[in-house]
Amino acid sequence: MKLAETKAIPLNELTLEDLRTLHPLFEADVSQLWSYENSAESRDSDGGTSKAKVREQIHIVRKR
Repeated sequence: MKLAETKAIPLNELTLEDLRTLHPLFEADVSQLWSYENSAESRDSDGGTSKAKVREQIHIVRKR
């Protein structure tokens, strides 16, 4: 966050080169971190926000 603040840009606008100044192991897929859909889909536990879990929760509620 500090790097983004220093550059006065949002986190999702940091380049791969910017991030590699923080740690050399950052890869191109780091940009997926800023995706809302990827973030939501990664929560695939009970009560999670993935599409599958939300559908499951809707199904359970409708059965009541």
